[in-house]
Amino acid sequence: MEELPFQEALIVADAYKRTSWTDWVGPLYKKVVIGGHFHYLSDYKTAFPLKANMFQELASRYQHDRERPPESAANMRRLLGHLRNLPLKRKIATDLGLSDVLQSLSPTQDEGFLNDIARL
Repeated sequence: MEELPFQEALIVADAYKRTSWTDWVGPLYKKVVIGGHFHYLSDYKTAFPLKANMFQELASRYQHDRERPPESAANMRRLLGHLRNLPLKRKIATDLGLSDVLQSLSPTQDEGFLNDIARL
């Protein structure tokens, strides 16, 4: 599935009953984080919802990939822009050392995060 355009990969995935978000982490990592092909992510979003767990797994792969190209950092930043779970976005950005992503969170977003932490 990693080598195919999304629509073709979706046909293969359906044929083999591989439609869990976990089946798509590899292709999304290769196409979006490594390759910067955000149209692939757009196509994915038309077929499946974006899951918080998927972002965590993509971040983990990114963190452990010692052969990733330099431009993958910008792709990871852009990918995090699609993550609506602000506490998770903050955690991933912190774990990956993406300080610019942390700084981009508005004070309003920070207040929500702080309120979530206060409730724990």
